[in-house]
Amino acid sequence: LVRLYGNDPRNSHRDFLEEAAGLGLEVAPGMSDWPFYQMPSGSCRETGFDCFSQVKPLYMDNLANGFLTANGEYHRSIRVMNIINEPDLKMPPTA
Repeated sequence: LVRLYGNDPRNSHRDFLEEAAGLGLEVAPGMSDWPFYQMPSGSCRETGFDCFSQVKPLYMDNLANGFLTANGEYHRSIRVMNIINEPDLKMPPTA
């Protein structure tokens, strides 16, 4: 299993995922910290850690850029998707 930290959902990930699948590797991609803390305006921190409106468009971009096949199924090399890395360090206990 190859664990990836962060990605830019504007970029295509198809070639990487195809190469991983060809080598028999499973991939666990992760979203970047961008929507949680790095967005210059409107980050999750600014919306009381209600992150739906920040995360959904980025996740949709990932789906469009290789995470989904033409048949609308997850790419065969993706085993799991990590939406937030280390939530215990990034989110307050009240989130």
